[in-house]
Amino acid sequence: MQAPEYLTRRDLADQLNIHFLGPVQPGRWPKTHSRLFADVQQLGKQEFKAYRESITVDSIVKPWRARTKLRAKKLAAMGEKYRDEGVRERGWRLNIEPEVFQRFSAEVICYEPGINMIFSDRAEEAIKHVPPLRIKKPKRNQQDKEEPDRVYGLKQAGDFNFVLNSAAKSDPSKRLRDTIEISPFFEEREPLLFPFLIMEAKSSKQGDPAAVELQSAFCIRRLLLLQHNLREKTGQETQWKTGPLVWFFHCYGERWTVTGCFVENVNGDAHYSIVDLWSGDIRNEDGAIQLLLIVDYIFDWARDIYRRSILNELNILASDDIADMVSVPDIYSTIERSLSARVDETGRERSTQDSNVLYEEVTDSVSKSLILIHPEGVVRDASIIESKFLALHITEDDVESFLLSFSTAESSYKAIHIILQFMQNAWRMDAGTLHDLKAHWTSDNANEQTDRGYFDSQEIFYARIVILMHIGPEWQPVRQITYLAVSESALKLMASKVATNSISSAIESIIKTAGKSSVPKQALLRRIDMFKEHSIVENLSAAVHTLCLTSTVQRRSGAIQNEFLLIRRQTAPFFGFVPENSPGVLDMVTTIYELHRIGPSETIWEGSNVDSP
Repeated sequence: MQAPEYLTRRDLADQLNIHFLGPVQPGRWPKTHSRLFADVQQLGKQEFKAYRESITVDSIVKPWRARTKLRAKKLAAMGEKYRDEGVRERGWRLNIEPEVFQRFSAEVICYEPGINMIFSDRAEEAIKHVPPLRIKKPKRNQQDKEEPDRVYGLKQAGDFNFVLNSAAKSDPSKRLRDTIEISPFFEEREPLLFPFLIMEAKSSKQGDPAAVELQSAFCIRRLLLLQHNLREKTGQETQWKTGPLVWFFHCYGERWTVTGCFVENVNGDAHYSIVDLWSGDIRNEDGAIQLLLIVDYIFDWARDIYRRSILNELNILASDDIADMVSVPDIYSTIERSLSARVDETGRERSTQDSNVLYEEVTDSVSKSLILIHPEGVVRDASIIESKFLALHITEDDVESFLLSFSTAESSYKAIHIILQFMQNAWRMDAGTLHDLKAHWTSDNANEQTDRGYFDSQEIFYARIVILMHIGPEWQPVRQITYLAVSESALKLMASKVATNSISSAIESIIKTAGKSSVPKQALLRRIDMFKEHSIVENLSAAVHTLCLTSTVQRRSGAIQNEFLLIRRQTAPFFGFVPENSPGVLDMVTTIYELHRIGPSETIWEGSNVDSP
């Protein structure tokens, strides 16, 4: 960094109240983060030789911890190797960063239904500054973007996608995502939400801590300000007691530093303070294991505390009824789903007697499959797969009763907006096809005539279908179909309830696009049969990897992978399924079913749950 740039960065940092305080005493820490900072410092004192990996329940449910010493040894050896070889910055980054931040790329959460990645990252992507920063650089005196080496944040999936697409409480005519800033990056297809960790790396030959701090100062402020503005927007309703926090990692080859960044109120002004919490040399096994344990701890904080806090704040800003439908599920690590629930709050295992009771209860309640439950693990028969089916039908006769299930007229209109949004790229089909879809999936034709009596089999519906393969809460493979189907007359009636030019145009577009051709029934049923005919290994693999497919219709050839096309044809429309990481239809249908179900006798819902080999 040249002297003119360094000086302008330093002056601008002072003007914007950005303070690098160094390794201050704990009394200078904010009370809201003092416990976190103290824990990080305690982990930073761990000695490699004293770290024991005993074979306990904790090592079973958190298998990565059984490899911590091996990873630390590897990290220390790599640090020594690259230092001796004089590797450049990019070489350090490509080889060392994946080892240090491995937890963020491998971790998943479990909730019903399925498993999803919850974090994502950006490497050397531009963070935008508005207004541009007044920084002197060759050939220019201001900078509207900066590209930190790596940034970690929340992935837009599941509940986040649902609540951001819901109506904003401040302006119900807009989606929540259109009324607040959720990412510091330029517009992208899948935004990285509210980043909480930033990384800057240099080679061991480029060690200039002051320059690296000033290089990252404004990006740190940008991330803190994003969190701060969210909390400020919720006002007195905020549930985020601890407030904004960003972790800043910077390294010079083998020398690493971990800092905590937070916002302070000083005489009514926001100050952005950064304090050093740990520094060490990863060539030393003590330093390597300390860094890995700190990253592990920060991950747990982001998963269990930070993520929940952000979603709670977004729920406050969303329309009341939609926000009530969204809650962060209990989150566990990859293998924590079974045994962690049977460990008490002190971390001690429950008695053998409790385990025997659990074993007896489960084996008595599920007799069809091989079930063995012990404190050490769970065994399931992979040939037994649970087939679930949940459908939300809305006919013209159902519209009024459906809307009355919401507490206010305003909230029901917001639900209409969401449903109409999901009807984009819907399939056009008759009621008979919908019925046959259920029969094929569940292999349950016992009530065929009764089911068909619910509605006219020739009535036209517009439907979005989600197929999900996942591992259930009791570790059983599950395949599930969920769909939202709205009759053509109901679609028009809904549109009339919130009549605007844009809504009317949207409905006309949906009917015009889908109305040109109905989904080929036999092709759909053949595709369903193909899913059901997969081998045990294929089913288990799809469930473990949480295969999720959403129906779509496209006008362009090649937009749908051949393996997911219903029928191969030369001209549009093209019907098929596309992989979906954030299935909003699934989230909406299951959530409304749980919280706004009218009753089992209502024809608006269809459900089924069967086990089959």
